Amino acid sequence: MLTCSCQAFMFPVQVKMCQIIHQDVVNYSQRFLDELSRYNYVTPTSYLELLGIFSKLIGIKKNELVVARKRTKTGLDKVSHIS
Repeated sequence: MLTCSCQAFMFPVQVKMCQIIHQDVVNYSQRFLDELSRYNYVTPTSYLELLGIFSKLIGIKKNELVVARKRTKTGLDKVSHIS
């Protein structure tokens, strides 16, 4: 059976994406301050929270894929035993 370990490939992409999101929030927070005179603080903690949420989401999606793969394999095994 073919297994795919995409973590080595995806990790740098995910980090870059989170960096872009965080930097965009910083930029929009400055715009928010300039236009509405309201502060929105972007801290290192908020970046770590973003990483945590993203990591949790990846874990959930990975589990969904594992369940779907198991169901597909079970279905194919049943079909192969019938014929």
